[in-house]
Amino acid sequence: MPLKLNKLSDETIAEMLSLDFELLKENLSERPPDSAAPAVQEGYYERLGDLARDVAFMLYQQEKGYDEVLYYLRLAGSSLLRAYELRANIEPKECEKGPGDFEETLNIVVICCGSDERRRAFKIKKQQYCEPGESNGDRLVDYLEMLKLYLSDETIDQGAASAIEKYCLSNVAPREYQWFLLPKVSGLSALANDDRTAWQGAISQLIKAHESEALRGDNRYLTKGSVCLSALMLAKLGREHDFACDIASHYLPLKLLEP
Repeated sequence: MPLKLNKLSDETIAEMLSLDFELLKENLSERPPDSAAPAVQEGYYERLGDLARDVAFMLYQQEKGYDEVLYYLRLAGSSLLRAYELRANIEPKECEKGPGDFEETLNIVVICCGSDERRRAFKIKKQQYCEPGESNGDRLVDYLEMLKLYLSDETIDQGAASAIEKYCLSNVAPREYQWFLLPKVSGLSALANDDRTAWQGAISQLIKAHESEALRGDNRYLTKGSVCLSALMLAKLGREHDFACDIASHYLPLKLLEP
């Protein structure tokens, strides 16, 4: 029986899934040659990654096999990562996606891609995932740079983490920073400090915030409401740290992390 994870009806998801499968098949058959302009290749891999990601989310909602969900998530991660790599050779004005999209790609790469993709991911520079000047004072960008550092050597910039947390707890911080960014930073800090209790608490907070958005917020009619990628990414990093997550939630499909 399909999972009820947001406001998308089962019929709508089935129709969207059928359409996206056709688009995915069409996109796979139209791969540009390696000699094509970087912007052309970047557009191809971005479309391919977006389609594969949405298909994976919908397959999970439809309770299809985990192997099939993982296949499309890996295709999404590798394709979106390639698109960001190609941005190194594209004028910033030609790039449309921002820090939030890059965070999603990082999450997917950590969750289900290999060590090679992870090494390539932490080499992506700021200018490849945000517009010139956009990174100044952007706490999400600060977090992404902190996450990249952790992926490279399992350390964090504690000063940067404290600054982000202080801002998120201030009266001027947007609600989404308090709900989402704060537990992401806290969870990563907990891993670096070997604090399992704080790590699991951060995952729990992320799931609670994600569920609220999936049922009543911006994600109620979006396929990404099916899975809390940020929480699943923290769970994966924790598993590598010999931390066991015992949180039960449909938004946290821990089976996707099993070998």
